[in-house]
Amino acid sequence: MKPAARRLLIQSTKEHEGFRSLPYPDTAGHLTIGYGLNLDAGMTEEEAEAILVIRLCNAETSLLDHYTWFSGLSDTRQRSLIEMHYQLGSISVFRRMIRALRAGNYDKAAAEMLDSQWNTQTPTRAAHCAALMREG
Repeated sequence: MKPAARRLLIQSTKEHEGFRSLPYPDTAGHLTIGYGLNLDAGMTEEEAEAILVIRLCNAETSLLDHYTWFSGLSDTRQRSLIEMHYQLGSISVFRRMIRALRAGNYDKAAAEMLDSQWNTQTPTRAAHCAALMREG
């Protein structure tokens, strides 16, 4: 299909499906989201990865927008925080960790990651992110 025809197809489908940001039952009772995406049908790994990439980029943008010090961190430390933000939706509740990061105290920031309910709930992931933070 030519690019112009593809754009028209996408626009027409979006208009007919409508957008819903939260899951809802469609007219046939299937759990649906977005522009008519049938969640009951599942998704391919490729589709899941595309969503993952978009959400990781959104997490990075959010951290850049909210924390002036974030851009000065090494890529490894940024990875640690982006993964936290992706999983948790925000890192704002980690006030002591954020204070330590502002001060450049990465060992303290890692310790604060581990001194959390997050570590209790997902200890392997928290240990991984804390190690990234320490090692930088």
